[in-house]
Parts: sequence; structure tokens; C-alpha cells
Amino acid sequence: MERPKCFVTSVFKHPCIVIFLLAGQILPFMVILASSETFVVFESKRSWNYDIYLLDPTTGEEKRLTDHPAYDGQPSWSPDGQRIAFVSERDGDKEIYVMDRDGSNQQRLTNSPGVDFRTGIDRDPSWSPDGSKIAFVSSRDRQSEIYTVNVDGTNLKNLTNSPTWDNEPDWSPDGSMIAFISHFNGISGIYAMKADGTGVHLLSKEPDGTERYPAWSPDGQKVVFVSYRCCGGWPSLFIQEIETGRVKHIPVPFNLPQYPTWTSDGNGIIFNNNQPDSQLYFIDLITGETRQVVDDPMPGYNGHPDWFNGNFHAVAAKDKLPSTWAGIKSQMKR
Repeated sequence: MERPKCFVTSVFKHPCIVIFLLAGQILPFMVILASSETFVVFESKRSWNYDIYLLDPTTGEEKRLTDHPAYDGQPSWSPDGQRIAFVSERDGDKEIYVMDRDGSNQQRLTNSPGVDFRTGIDRDPSWSPDGSKIAFVSSRDRQSEIYTVNVDGTNLKNLTNSPTWDNEPDWSPDGSMIAFISHFNGISGIYAMKADGTGVHLLSKEPDGTERYPAWSPDGQKVVFVSYRCCGGWPSLFIQEIETGRVKHIPVPFNLPQYPTWTSDGNGIIFNNNQPDSQLYFIDLITGETRQVVDDPMPGYNGHPDWFNGNFHAVAAKDKLPSTWAGIKSQMKR
């Protein structure tokens, strides 16, 4: 069968719809063409100021994307690698912004003016897999809750709308679910809910309520997180299988790992250690080897990394990924 042709004017610019003719049926596939480049975007506190940087881990080359005296941090890649959502205090309180991947066209997305230190804070952005929405945390109602908003700033929705705190959302790869941490119904842990806020389900909990930073694997079958459930009271990395509920400890050679994020092939995790001289690290899940992302230490605190690898993707529009929610429901039946 001859490969279908898909014409784009530039890398990343537009996905295109390819039509396959098979046995008289039209099968639409969403195809995203991208380069094989790998980039890590992260926040860094250099010269006593937080800004966002872009790192090419293969060369160690860095590029500063924001340059503002206020806090800029918590970057999150769009699915096509063309835009970055981030948090900034440049307008007086923490709000969600978006910018192009080269740091240009920085625009404010949310507007939640606070009346005291507990309100008006928007943070922890996470893109939906189709690139149309961003999930984030807001305290605009005097309570930390999970919201979604369209990338043009419209259609703001409170998904959790509960009296408990909800934080650190991460969208599943098939777009069906959002993982987050919560004290839902008096139980602290990692939860998952459908993308519309329904079907809240406890994924993982530790008695002292110290599960943090959940992140879905690229295939939607696992979640990596940080927990204090072992290791002499120090935090460490753990991976939980969605289907079975099994939890595996991922040992790292130092304390205080933070903000884990998967590599695109699912075989590695990038994270930082929560120290004043924090660096970015990569752990190979096949070999167990942990190494620093760049040879020369980056000055100051470096954290909240997000990985992007621009590979060729051909995803069926009808059934983009195995249903993550199906795995959750099977776990609920046990």
C-alpha cells in the first residue's frame, strides 16, 4: 500500500488529516509531523530570579525564554511542541500564560485578581492531548481546585468544586482523564477523574498523605509520583500500574526528587532534586542508571522539567489510545 502523502508548510505548524481507503471504508487518521529533536523546558532561579529556559539535552545548549523581574515558572509543553504554558506573577499575582516555543508572543490566559494571599492564584498548567484546553489549579474561590480553560481563554470550568484542596493536575494521554492530588472525602492521595470532573477515583494513597507530582506515562498505563512511603522518611520515586494497582519503587541516589516527567518513549523519567543547587536528572527505567541531564552543572535552582520529543505520530481519530478510563474501572471492580 502506497504511503499517503501529507503536505505541511513547516514542521509542527499544522497537523493534517490523512484518509486511508481500506476495503471500501474511509479511515481518518490524525497525523502530526514533527522533527526528531528533543527539548526540555524548565524553570531556573538564576541571579535570584525565576525564569524559563529551553534545554537541548543532546548538546547541553540552553536558551532563556522569559526575562522578567517577576516569577516565571512551571512550564508545560503543548502536544505539538509549538507553545508553552507557564505561570507568571508579572501582573501582581500568579496567572497562567502561554508563549511560542521560542519565547515570543507571551500572552496572559487567565485573570483571577486576588483579595488576599489565599485567592487569585492560578498555577500548575497541563495541556489536554488535543491541544484545545489547559487544566490548572486556581484559588479564585478561596479554595485550591482544578479548572480547565480553552487555550483562547474562554469556557472556564471548575472540575473539582469541592471543600478540600486539589492540586497538580496531569492530563492522561488519551484525554479521558486527569490525575491530581487531593484530600477528597478526608483521604489524602492521588486521584483520577474524567475530563469533565466526574468519576473521581482514588489511585494511590499513603497514610501520612504525602503523595505528590503525579504524571501519566505516554501509553496511559502507569503513573509516576513522589511518595514518602519508604526510605527512612525521605521522598522517592514510585510508579503505579493503572490496571493492576501494583506500585514499584524507583530508587534514586539522593533524597528529595521532585516534578517527575516521562520521556516520550516511556523508558525514562526526568526530574529534579529539591535543593538550592537543584539539577535536572534522567533515570533509565531499563537499566536503572541515573545521570545528570547535562555535563556542566547549571547554576542555581533548576526544576519543574517538561520533556518534548518531536517524533512522527499517526493516531486514529476514532480510537486514539487504549482507554485509560477502562483500566480505572477494572481496578474499581476488584
